[in-house]
Amino acid sequence: MVAHYKVKGQKVKGGKIKHSQRILENQLGVNNIYVDVLHQILQESLDDVFFVEGFRVSNFEEKDAETGKLIPDASLVAKFYYSPELELTGDLDYTCENPVRQAEDDAWTDRCTELQQKHKRTEDYTEASLDVDNLEVLIDLIVTDDKYTLRRKWIEMAHLPSSIQKEIKQHAKGDLFETKYQVPTQGKLTELDAHIKVYDVRTIIRPDVDDELAKLEDFESLEQLKAQFQADFDEYTERARKGVAFNHVVNQIIANSKLPHIPDVIIEREMQGRLTEHLARCGKDAAKAMAVVGVTTQDEMEKKFRASVIQEILSGIAARKYAQMHDLPVKEQTLVDHMVDEIEWTDKKEVETNE
Repeated sequence: MVAHYKVKGQKVKGGKIKHSQRILENQLGVNNIYVDVLHQILQESLDDVFFVEGFRVSNFEEKDAETGKLIPDASLVAKFYYSPELELTGDLDYTCENPVRQAEDDAWTDRCTELQQKHKRTEDYTEASLDVDNLEVLIDLIVTDDKYTLRRKWIEMAHLPSSIQKEIKQHAKGDLFETKYQVPTQGKLTELDAHIKVYDVRTIIRPDVDDELAKLEDFESLEQLKAQFQADFDEYTERARKGVAFNHVVNQIIANSKLPHIPDVIIEREMQGRLTEHLARCGKDAAKAMAVVGVTTQDEMEKKFRASVIQEILSGIAARKYAQMHDLPVKEQTLVDHMVDEIEWTDKKEVETNE
């Protein structure tokens, strides 16, 4: 700090030198200078410190009565709270849905399809019949509800509703025809009037999944491309399982415990700090800040931030409880790895949806 503020020693009355450290302490205040250090000392000295509300340094340096020399006296006055221990009131359920939806083979197939789509090319289609696969059409699709209207747009036939695909396949390039366009409305299909004009048609050519496709993605071979996919898939799987395992176990502990009292000063201070940061990120635009978190009033936004603060505090206490239950060090990586091993994973059920 002396170097930062470029404070040099000064002569005072009697020819004595007033040292730069003393000048800084007088100008900035002893508490302001040493608050971060003292906070760290408290956190390291008291393992189960919950929250430090404030500090005050008293008699930071005293003189020895006999020698007159300064004696460091790091006397600290602080108000803090001990982290409460959760009291379990029920059994924990370690059964959890596996967050990895896709099997590895299916994920690889999707990756290949994605790359084939990325590097596709088109050729002019010269045949009369449109009843073939891999076509791209330039169409007008004029629907009575303008939300679904397309004007002079190239689109893959496969991306159109199946009923529209069927209609187009029964016509030829240049045709203009009427049809019905079905849209889901409140769980039911509603038919809208539509007009379709087919202006032009192209054939879509997708590359084979081979070394040439891999080179387009800056890999020397398909084997290297697949190896990178494998590494990415393993990393995704690990992250997904760890995140779900931690949240599941922590929420189980919170749900099956007698919750502690959290001092209001802790919640309010943390909530106000996060609220201030959020407003700053939104350019101090209150309307934008509320829209980002999906609320319409200041009170709703404060409630949302307050709830997230309480959840985060409880999650930290629950993680400590888990560490105590299993005699583990309170380290996130250790806890999460242990949680993943404890969880009994079940496969997600596929949910069928309408087209």
